[in-house]
Amino acid sequence: MQIIYSERPPNINLDELIDISSSLEYILELEDNNSILIRNLSLKTAFLVVLVTAYQPLDLHRINILSCCQVSSGYIFDCYELKEYKIAKTHSLSTLKSRIKRIFIEKYQENSQLYPYKAVKILLLRTQ
Repeated sequence: MQIIYSERPPNINLDELIDISSSLEYILELEDNNSILIRNLSLKTAFLVVLVTAYQPLDLHRINILSCCQVSSGYIFDCYELKEYKIAKTHSLSTLKSRIKRIFIEKYQENSQLYPYKAVKILLLRTQ
């Protein structure tokens, strides 16, 4: 996840619609999660996690991998001090917004190559 934080993608006008179909097609063309290079699996996992959680790519490095909890329907991770928390804290020191936010990566199997749960699972297994 650190690689996304380091590469810093270019700023995009937020009013424009973004067509991600070419990115999804690229992911579909990648090798199987078990044989893909770890770097490419990390990028794929980061992209899919951002897609399903609607997080900012720069917030990915705030996911605490040690907080990983596997439940029957997916994975749960804690994220610390996301951008939204920092903004709320800047505007009000007495904010009720929590410093920790949980994300949930759910199991579903419509397309195994675009399945974030499976990518997270394989990445965790291959990087233990």
